[in-house]
Amino acid sequence: MVLGRFQEQVKQCRRCGATWRSYEEKKTDVAIASAMVADVALGRVDVVLLISADSDLCAAVEVVREIDAGRGAKTRVVSVFPPGKSADGLRRCSDAWFPLGPAVIRGAQLPGVVRGRDGAVYHRPPYWN
Repeated sequence: MVLGRFQEQVKQCRRCGATWRSYEEKKTDVAIASAMVADVALGRVDVVLLISADSDLCAAVEVVREIDAGRGAKTRVVSVFPPGKSADGLRRCSDAWFPLGPAVIRGAQLPGVVRGRDGAVYHRPPYWN
């Protein structure tokens, strides 16, 4: 699993000058591509389950194909598209693909309230329901 990194940014409205905090994903596609290529090159996987809708990752899938050709192997790449997302390029370069439905994500969430070992109480945001 490769987790993303989000960088905080302060945005400002050009018309009224209001400011707000925003977050931008950084280096996630590069980290996913690097991990995928390394895992295939080191023979760690037979199947890659790629959860993304970023066609930029097609380049990494092409490298996987080159590695496989050099070692006489066939790594299957299965792309899984998050709810409401898809990528034609990624669909074409993958061996298989399927959409991930919102119900699957809801079913994988933690309960509404989680208690930490230290007694802290964490609440799932209502908009996740």
